[in-house]
Amino acid sequence: MTEFWLCIGDCFMWSFKIIEKLNMLPNFIFMAIGGIAFLIWMNMQAKFNREAEETGGYK
Repeated sequence: MTEFWLCIGDCFMWSFKIIEKLNMLPNFIFMAIGGIAFLIWMNMQAKFNREAEETGGYK
């Protein structure tokens, strides 16, 4: 059982070495994904608000 956990630990150490070599790139990728998701969300919300005003729906 100990070998199993050591193997998992080695996999994490290996993946962290790759992330360390990428420097700030993962952070920029996550920020870009979050920004795009935010813009899509705001666009959808504006569309829902417009639709609610036209139909007299929930405000």
